[in-house]
Amino acid sequence: RASTLNFLCIVLNQVPQAAEKVTEIFVKLSDLEANLNLLREGSVGDVLESTFKTCAYERPEAGGDMERWKMNVNSLGNVARVLGTMIKYEHECQVETENVVKVFDRLGVPRSEDIPDCLKLLSSLARLFYW
Repeated sequence: RASTLNFLCIVLNQVPQAAEKVTEIFVKLSDLEANLNLLREGSVGDVLESTFKTCAYERPEAGGDMERWKMNVNSLGNVARVLGTMIKYEHECQVETENVVKVFDRLGVPRSEDIPDCLKLLSSLARLFYW
């Protein structure tokens, strides 16, 4: 199991196109309380914290790569959800409030066409403040 988590962490760091799928897997794992010990043992928390700090979430200008942006926003929402769950169950995560506020500031009033992409992220960020 640990080797699978290590593999997922490597893929998350080295294959940007896979970030959304990999973070979805972490969400599914964290949804089962029995899996939380496994997530806490390895470097998963550190990798997710790093992803949270470095993921590009700002909407590109016209003509920019919107598909990549949507993947990033969804990935960041997944990461925030997993970190929120880990915090809920008293795993120390170093999520800087300043980063959360920056994302809220940039996406707090999304354009109407971006709402489906941003809503999950914003709700997951709210969980970080709750726990």
